[in-house]
Amino acid sequence: MIEKYIVIFLMLFVTDAIWALYIRWTADGKAFKAASSSVFIYAVGAITFAEFIKDPYVLIPAGLGCFLGTLATMKWFEIWSKNK
Repeated sequence: MIEKYIVIFLMLFVTDAIWALYIRWTADGKAFKAASSSVFIYAVGAITFAEFIKDPYVLIPAGLGCFLGTLATMKWFEIWSKNK
């Protein structure tokens, strides 16, 4: 049972990191990268939505994964842009 929550956390962590990249790639006009990432975002969204219907407690690891995925990606961008 705990494995499901860990998988949901990791999936949403990665998805939010990809969302951040998607926004950047879209703004930079990188159409293929943005389009490719949108497929991943949609697929993970569909899977996690199905899990929300079955078990509302997955909202907890999902929310944590989203928050930490965005935070980690933004911190990475911050460090990366300083070292550029």
